[in-house]
Amino acid sequence: YSDIGDYPTALRYFQQSLDRYPSNSTNPMRLNILSQTGRLLQEMGLSLDAIPYLEETIRVSNMLGDTVNLVYDHQLLGSMYMANKMCDLAEIHFQKAYDLAKKFSKELMANQLIDMAYVKMEKGKLDSAINLIRGVEDRAEPEFRNLALVTAAMIYKRAGMPDSAYRFARELVERKDTNNHRIGYKILLSPEVREFVSVDSLVSYSVKLGDIVNEYHDRHERQQFMMQNARYNYMVQQRERHKAERKADRLAIIVLAMALAAAVVIFYLYARWQRHRMELTEARETIANLENRICKMEQCEEDKVGKSRFDKIKSNNELREVLQKRLLQLYNGNVDKPVAVSESLYGSEVHSRLMDRINAGKHIPESDPIWEELEKTVLEERPDFRHDLKVLSGGKLGVNDWHVALLIRCGVTPTQMTKVFSRSRSTVSHYRRKLLSLVLSPVKNKDRDGHNPSDDELNPSVDDHNTNDDDYSTSVDDIIRLL
Repeated sequence: YSDIGDYPTALRYFQQSLDRYPSNSTNPMRLNILSQTGRLLQEMGLSLDAIPYLEETIRVSNMLGDTVNLVYDHQLLGSMYMANKMCDLAEIHFQKAYDLAKKFSKELMANQLIDMAYVKMEKGKLDSAINLIRGVEDRAEPEFRNLALVTAAMIYKRAGMPDSAYRFARELVERKDTNNHRIGYKILLSPEVREFVSVDSLVSYSVKLGDIVNEYHDRHERQQFMMQNARYNYMVQQRERHKAERKADRLAIIVLAMALAAAVVIFYLYARWQRHRMELTEARETIANLENRICKMEQCEEDKVGKSRFDKIKSNNELREVLQKRLLQLYNGNVDKPVAVSESLYGSEVHSRLMDRINAGKHIPESDPIWEELEKTVLEERPDFRHDLKVLSGGKLGVNDWHVALLIRCGVTPTQMTKVFSRSRSTVSHYRRKLLSLVLSPVKNKDRDGHNPSDDELNPSVDDHNTNDDDYSTSVDDIIRLL
């Protein structure tokens, strides 16, 4: 495809071939494809795009120790830089090509001197350019002779040495190889040099230059058309390639986002499962503690009681129901003897300060540090108190509910609570009833017929004879202190 001028198709096949190799591959075939891709882009007039391919070609050649190809690769890359007016970079690669050529032949070295002289001329270092180009036309390989002659003619013309420029330009146009003849005739017909040309030769040179220029324009017009078409096709191909890459990037982002979302969901479900297991374990321990206390009250053997009896219970709701039943069983076993407040609480320093503030009629806000001290003292006396309340309430225990439970635990009466909360007696009664409701009926479950039971059905009776407010108040106190 490259030989018939279909550069985009050739380029597409080269790029598809490169995609078959990893970017760090040193396979000789990949090296060959890289080099040919760079040369193809040069033919398309895309010298800047060719540079990365040639740089990679040189990198791989160095790794493979391919010194021969390195000479030509550095020379070609230098030419690409020269085409883009990057003289300093071009000179670096021409010098590297010359240093490598020393290992092979004088002819190959002479080939590199042509490029080195040309870049010196472009940088305005004409003395250096003359020193480099001197005698090269005789030492260079045959296919490079015309290039050596035209370069020498250009350097001497620019250096103000028209006689030498005439000599090299005339030798160039007299060669059978017509490569660079157009430039040779232009130098011979230039004002600086034509004074050395006879009149007859001037006419002959003018006619020949006209023929060459016409042929050059015809050829380049066709090449220009093909090049424009190739560039357009290349741009379309690059655009499609970039679109495909962007689509692939978006797809990768979507897949990554889905994977992250799945990981978050899995982590969340795992955390919930772990929390459920922990709650079940804590609830089983609470029930076992109540069982032991009931067993002590009934004077049974403690070793018959254990958590294993409840291991088959798999839900928190079932465990709460069992816990409620055991708590009520413990309460009903003590119904004739109210549960006393612990002596360690009565004798504590924080209890004394609490009663002083109550007797003084002072309101205690939620942010008051005394609540933390009270909590610490209660938990020292009964470490599982908050945990048991949390299990029984299904995790719905609020700050106010917790403070009411602490006060009950410390033997604070409803009347005294009105001063603590700065609320009416009815409001305090509501607080206490709410606490009891949380402890005895934390969850509403559908019955076997599928309907939701009412609050009256859910609230288990602490005892049929506890119907007035005083009896109800006593039941709240006893149940909270039994925990």
